[in-house]
Amino acid sequence: MDEELRNHLEMERAELARGGLSAEEARRQALVSFGGVSRTKEEAREARGFPWLEDLAQDVRYAVRGLARTPPFTVAVVVTLALAIGANATMFGIVDRLLLRGPEQVRDPDALRRAYAVHEVAGQPRRLDPILGYAVYAGMRDGSRGLFGAAAYNYRRIRCGTGADARLVDAAHAT
Repeated sequence: MDEELRNHLEMERAELARGGLSAEEARRQALVSFGGVSRTKEEAREARGFPWLEDLAQDVRYAVRGLARTPPFTVAVVVTLALAIGANATMFGIVDRLLLRGPEQVRDPDALRRAYAVHEVAGQPRRLDPILGYAVYAGMRDGSRGLFGAAAYNYRRIRCGTGADARLVDAAHAT
C-alpha cells in the first residue's frame, strides 16, 4: 500500500510540475490534494475489506505485548479468567440440570401431569382435601388406564423437637 500511495503521489506531483510549479511546491500541493497519507491509508483499509478484523488483530497483538511485559500480572489474569469460566460453566450446569430439564427418573417430562381428586358439592366440582390417604392414591393409580406411572406427595408443617425447643418445619411425604 505504501508503494502504491508513493506512486500516486509521484504521479500527482509530476502532473503539477508539468503545470509550471516548482518541484517542492508540486510535492506540497500533491500532499495537500491527497489529504494526508495516513488518512488515505485508513480509508483504503476500510474500503477493501474487514477493518474490524484488522482492528481486532491489532488489539490482540497490543494486549499480548502488554501481558508479556508483566508475567506476574499475566498469571493472575489467566488464573482469574480460568476460575471465572469454570465457575460459570459449573453454575450453568447446575441451573440447567435443576431448572431447565425434567427429573432424570421421569421418562417423558413433557407428559408429566398433576391430578387432583374432586367431588361435586351442589353441582360444583371441588377439590378434595389434599390429604387423601394411601388407599385413595392406590385406587387412582391402579384404576386409571391413562396413567403410565403415578406418585403421590403431600406437604405439611410438622413439629420437630421436644418441649420448648420444638419448632414448626416444612415436611413432605412422598410415595
